[in-house]
Amino acid sequence: MPFVFLPPAGSSDEAYLGSFVEDQASLTPAQLAQLPAGNAGVPVTSATFGVELLALEAFVLYETLGVAPNMLWQTLIALHILAAHGLSSPVAKLAPSDTFSYDDATVRAEVTDPAADPPLNPSLAGR
Repeated sequence: MPFVFLPPAGSSDEAYLGSFVEDQASLTPAQLAQLPAGNAGVPVTSATFGVELLALEAFVLYETLGVAPNMLWQTLIALHILAAHGLSSPVAKLAPSDTFSYDDATVRAEVTDPAADPPLNPSLAGR
């Protein structure tokens, strides 16, 4: 639920989430195709958010920038969806500069484990 973390100067909840339509069966494809600026659906409806281009981008991220295989999907989502709303500020090799998780044990095991190969975000271990 990224909308919970939207910056105050970012999109309004209404723009980001869209307006509520009680009778969703009445919506037409033409209505669904018209998204307001700042809507969460805008990035995923762009021509650059297709399977082939995402796969190519993942390959380039891996080969050129050295993004770890287990971080490719998160990196693509951050670049295409979260960054547009100020919800991602990656650092070197597009690694996230912050994170959140279910609990401390999950963070240690899946986010900051220095024994992993490669180490998982060791700069976040003390946070």
